Amino acid sequence: MTRIFEAPETSHTVIDTGTSSFIATCSYLAENNAFELLQEAGVRVYIHCPVCGGAALDDTFNSLLAILRHFPEVPLVVWLNEFFGPVTKNGLKFEDSKIYQENADRIAAVMCHPKVQAGTFGEDIRAMMGAKLTFEEAIQSNDFNVMARQRLKIYWTKAIERLDSASFLETASQEAAE
Repeated sequence: MTRIFEAPETSHTVIDTGTSSFIATCSYLAENNAFELLQEAGVRVYIHCPVCGGAALDDTFNSLLAILRHFPEVPLVVWLNEFFGPVTKNGLKFEDSKIYQENADRIAAVMCHPKVQAGTFGEDIRAMMGAKLTFEEAIQSNDFNVMARQRLKIYWTKAIERLDSASFLETASQEAAE
């Protein structure tokens, strides 16, 4: 938290939790009213929450529900990840689901991770995550061959472009100008 308060006003800070630390991190943030503290200090806070298709669908839906329940004051950006399968629940797309319909006012944006070739982009992303590296670190790392670094750069650039075009960021820029 200290790093967030000490960061330059124009910077972005990411707290990335994996599955194994999700509950502990959420408990810490909730018990300490951390998001309230940040918002009172003028820090714009968004929770980015993945919702994955396939075998992880129920777990990621439950994580989203927990975030909605424990952090009602924080807007969310939901990332749909269809790498392991479509993000559908009871035959409904995410935007048609009950969880979205009941919480649409809390969800600042729904972003989609594009489907990628599993044997190239997918393996590169899996290796990067397994090494617990950021995209920037992996792109600079000699542990990845030149084409793997190029694919990671392509994927990251497109992700940044999607974020830059998201309406919740335009709203944030407009509010900052006022």
